[in-house]
Amino acid sequence: MGNVHLYLFDQYEALPDSFVDDHLHLLPPSRQEQCARYRQPIDQANCVLAYLLLAQGLREQYDIAEPSDFAHGDNGKPYLKEYPHISFNISHCKHGVVCAIADFEVGVDIQDIRPYDPAMARRVCTAEELRQLAASDDPARFFYKLWIAKESYAKMLGCSIADVLKQDVPFEGVFSMESNLYCLALRCNRESFIVRMGDSNMSNSKQKHPFTQADEIAQDEKRQPDNVFFYTTGGTTFEIEEYFDGTQTYNDIVRNAIRREFED
Repeated sequence: MGNVHLYLFDQYEALPDSFVDDHLHLLPPSRQEQCARYRQPIDQANCVLAYLLLAQGLREQYDIAEPSDFAHGDNGKPYLKEYPHISFNISHCKHGVVCAIADFEVGVDIQDIRPYDPAMARRVCTAEELRQLAASDDPARFFYKLWIAKESYAKMLGCSIADVLKQDVPFEGVFSMESNLYCLALRCNRESFIVRMGDSNMSNSKQKHPFTQADEIAQDEKRQPDNVFFYTTGGTTFEIEEYFDGTQTYNDIVRNAIRREFED
């Protein structure tokens, strides 16, 4: 079993209009060039956000001050030239951006929930999936949950989404979240793993590293910030949410929460 650190941002209303201009200089040249190619402001913001989430995670989990530039595998999956042992994956859509970081292969995908398109479903779904869609009370949400399950699986493997679209992909080793606007899935090559949600508060976005406000609040209130953990095993996820009290370690909280789940 291993740990996956997941950083999710979806509070776009907290971003000032100058967000991209204020933070673009923090990105490596190749990422700045990629950002400049986007025409839509939301795409530019997501390009910057994705890199800042990665930088935050690497700083918090690996004490890496600034990520090295990206290299890419045979199918385009990015990795860090100077830290090839660290696996990361990023994804974004209109309503959210997400970054996953681990010591083993991970893949993550986030998608807006758009109106259901039966023609699209026929092109990309298996016969069994089409039967499930026909029986679903919410085929749009169900379709995108199928899509993110396959996209995250392909990204974990480092292959093209086209290679897995017409397959019944396994649902072991998948963690998922959803809101009214989007859904996301995280994959890794572990049957059981811990997902730890990182703090990605952007309301203090003038700082060089704009994800520190929760730490400042915690210091003012003499406690650590909320920490949300998820334990996933065999495709089933348990949520664990509590405060550190100053005496517990991260492993203590995880062990105790897992023990409670299985005793119940």
